Amino acid sequence: MGLKESLALLLLLCISGCGTTFRIHPAVIFIGDSITYNWSQNWAGQQATFTQNNWLNVGVTGLTSGQIAALFDPDVVDLQPQAVHILAGTNDVYPGWQLSDTANNIQTMVEKAKKHHIAVVIGTIPPWGPGALPEKADPSPQRFQRIDQLNQWLMQFAAEQGIQIVDYHSLLVAANGENYIPALTVDGVHPSAAGYAVMTPHTEQAIQAAEQAAEKHYQ
Repeated sequence: MGLKESLALLLLLCISGCGTTFRIHPAVIFIGDSITYNWSQNWAGQQATFTQNNWLNVGVTGLTSGQIAALFDPDVVDLQPQAVHILAGTNDVYPGWQLSDTANNIQTMVEKAKKHHIAVVIGTIPPWGPGALPEKADPSPQRFQRIDQLNQWLMQFAAEQGIQIVDYHSLLVAANGENYIPALTVDGVHPSAAGYAVMTPHTEQAIQAAEQAAEKHYQ
């Protein structure tokens, strides 16, 4: 093969690689709301972890669990990751909330993941407050009961399904059992860089355990 032919072949391979011929699948996809979205931002200090582990963050600010579930096929299933990390519900538990609605959405996502041999990690939702943002968004005292109700269900569901769960609420909560530890939040709703630094090692461990279990199960 001459020089011209070699260059032409190299160019063809490069062009093919820019399309769909060579596709690199993310190892893990993180799907959720703004708590997930912020996780891989520069200020959160975890970008290197996401890059080194081939984690893809598809979190979108403001989404409810129903909206997250609606994006599960294009954002997760179609990309064929080894595992998915689901953190949903913070934007659900407002006055008038029904546990069954969030539960159905979580169940739907987990069922789809299992059907496509994608390992699953879910997380409990974080604490609430203190701060102006949570007070404006939902000042009702019952907020804490709703958070506890959802998190208790998530823990039970994970145990029943044999899937990994990370209890972020316990990792971030203050001694009163309701609010964030002040240093671990930027605004009473979202974790700070210090908060994400607390969360991430537990997440890595859960993902590794989920992938190992899935590998044995699907052999």
